[in-house]
Amino acid sequence: MADMTITPSNGCLNTQSTSANEYEDYQSTSKSYDQTRTSLGLKILLGTFVQHAEKQLSEQRLLDAGCGTGSFLHDIAGRFQAATGLDANAGMLEQARAKLADFQNVTLSSGTLPKLPFSDDSFDAMMVNQVVHHLDADSNFSSLQELINESYRILAPGGSLVLHTSSQEQVRNCYWFGWLIPEAKHRMAERYAPVPQIKGMLQSAGFDDIRVTAPLEAMYDLNVYLDPEGPFRADWRACDSMFALATEDELEVGLKKLRSACDEGTVQSAIDEAEQWRHRSGQSTFISVRKS
Repeated sequence: MADMTITPSNGCLNTQSTSANEYEDYQSTSKSYDQTRTSLGLKILLGTFVQHAEKQLSEQRLLDAGCGTGSFLHDIAGRFQAATGLDANAGMLEQARAKLADFQNVTLSSGTLPKLPFSDDSFDAMMVNQVVHHLDADSNFSSLQELINESYRILAPGGSLVLHTSSQEQVRNCYWFGWLIPEAKHRMAERYAPVPQIKGMLQSAGFDDIRVTAPLEAMYDLNVYLDPEGPFRADWRACDSMFALATEDELEVGLKKLRSACDEGTVQSAIDEAEQWRHRSGQSTFISVRKS
């Protein structure tokens, strides 16, 4: 593993924030992050890297931009010639370092997106898993365009990129706890660039062979995610960014609503409604492209 000098992010509750460092404390969240999350879409990722590329997986160099605790790398890095994880948060990288300690082909680096501190044509495959909503958010999603341009630069010809994001519709409808904190849900949805806009950004950067897939599986461990009393626990809430965008007053109101729904036996209907949406449209969207 590469040695790293990492500056921790100081997350705080700030509804006017533009970047993840301003509203989410991943230094603290890193210790419990894996309690709820799953590595959704591994077949989509590997299928893309096989179908789009001119090289075998064992010959490819993989970049996981915004690798977090390293769960995706842990599940697929062994198939590649070399793999690199990039993240801005010290806590996340500490978890990733422990998780990936036995991988001789993995390097972890510290860096803040949208910049990618790598030379041109350095990688053959790149994945960005549920990260783009943490970029600086302006009306044009200019930081996302910069990340896409940077991705094109560091990928070798024939290389492939997979952006794992969510549509605004998915954010608004497919997370059962969204009704508790509707203002935060709206803020979260607005941080996600519309899928048609992302496709346009990819085309303008030079990518082609654009494919969009929305798996119906959940991004979370359902045994934990579907717990109707989960939001009462701080560690449970810490594993989804939507709660980080709620003010203290909004969260207090939301938890009172949840307590009333639990007492009245109506909370399950809210869960069922969101799950029906998820089974129709999924919670996330994978957009894969190729550099000619």
